[in-house]
Amino acid sequence: MNTRHRLANGFLWLGSSALVSQLVDSVCTIAVLWFVTREEMGLATLAWSVAVVLEALNGLGVASAIVQSPELSRRQLSSLFWYVLGVSVVLVALASAASPFIARAYGRPEIAPMVIVASSKLLLVGTALVPLQLLNRALDFRRVGMITACATLFAAVARVLLAAVGFGAWALIVASVSHGGFVCLFVYLVAPFRPDWVFKFTEIRRLTAFGAKIAASAVVYHFYRNADFLLVGRYLGMQALGVYRVAFDLPMGIATAILNVVNRAALPVYARVARDPQELARTFHFTARSITLLVSGILAIIWASAPDLLLLLGKGQWIAAAPVVRVLCVAAWLRCLAQTFPPLFNAAGRPAFVLYDSVLSLIVMVGAFAGSLQLWGDRVGVIVISYAWLASYPVLLGFEWAMARSVIPLRVGAYLRALLPAVDGVALLVGAFVLFEPLRRTLRPGVASFTATVAAGALVYAAYLGLGLKLTPRRLLARASDS
Repeated sequence: MNTRHRLANGFLWLGSSALVSQLVDSVCTIAVLWFVTREEMGLATLAWSVAVVLEALNGLGVASAIVQSPELSRRQLSSLFWYVLGVSVVLVALASAASPFIARAYGRPEIAPMVIVASSKLLLVGTALVPLQLLNRALDFRRVGMITACATLFAAVARVLLAAVGFGAWALIVASVSHGGFVCLFVYLVAPFRPDWVFKFTEIRRLTAFGAKIAASAVVYHFYRNADFLLVGRYLGMQALGVYRVAFDLPMGIATAILNVVNRAALPVYARVARDPQELARTFHFTARSITLLVSGILAIIWASAPDLLLLLGKGQWIAAAPVVRVLCVAAWLRCLAQTFPPLFNAAGRPAFVLYDSVLSLIVMVGAFAGSLQLWGDRVGVIVISYAWLASYPVLLGFEWAMARSVIPLRVGAYLRALLPAVDGVALLVGAFVLFEPLRRTLRPGVASFTATVAAGALVYAAYLGLGLKLTPRRLLARASDS
């Protein structure tokens, strides 16, 4: 099996599980919106954002070190397990100590216990890290996909049930923690790992040094990635944050799920061909082609159907999110392109490039978020943040491209050819939606209009992939790029 077939196999297993997971998660998220208010959504988002930033420190980057290291002894794995668990305990203690100050900064005392509970997920994720990364290292994407899908399913169901019985913001917090618990449970059921009672830091010093660079970039990444939530809550309040969170999750949630699948499968495959720059470049082009074909149709359908979908939820309290969703659909597509570069840098042994990328992203995005809110937030509202996302990516993509050129022989023409099928598909969908608009207007807004729009978009894009490109889902992932 060649490298791109290995990558495609990873896409197929992880992609199938991610599709099921995302469908279940999206349906459950939509169901939750019937039971929570904007205020409750905002409070949960704020506590969740703090926990996510801390989660970036989980294991201090040794996950990538486990995947990339040529050899690992039993003693090293056991030492890594205790190291990761110790880091998790320290992080939870720090979050608990900081929670009163965070609550005071936002003037909401109820945030403090939410931050403490949300951060406890780190203990569960830390316990699962070593065995889960061993599966990734072995390219056992089937089991990784099963674990992810089952954990997402159980956590999503828990979120709906808790929201339905009146837990409010706590439903989202507890469900997030339960996801970590389910991952931990399932990984030890399908891939049991029993660490020895030994800890030798000298034997893992090299791995932790490599991981520290990755952890630094991950912290910066998750900070700027969640800075929009933190700033919206600070400038515009919890209700506006609740609306923005819903708008963000529709396009970005689906795009991120697909992106995580692609990058998780790509990293170990990139690592195996890292010494062959030409093959690494061809595999990277294949990755860009695959991810854009996967996300483009979905994002275009979300763009067209968002107003009808949001009209159905929570007695119309989320309809204000519709214009924000549409701008974020475009930003999500650009984000998928930008986030395919970090695994390439890690696999090529350039984790410092990932840190540089994250630092620039922090400067550009946080500056754009804060500046736009300060200048126009009061007049324009949360949509200004979506434009800040959109304006940031051309700068970041240019910087990433320049760094990537020093790693592999990238060619603009080959890269654009890899993206062209997705661009053509979006153009076809836009044309179809324009032609479909007179018919859509005859339908009742809400269920009928939403169902018809989604069905029409899905049929057109499926026909484009199957008849135009001669691609089934399997061939989409299995066919090597000619780039």
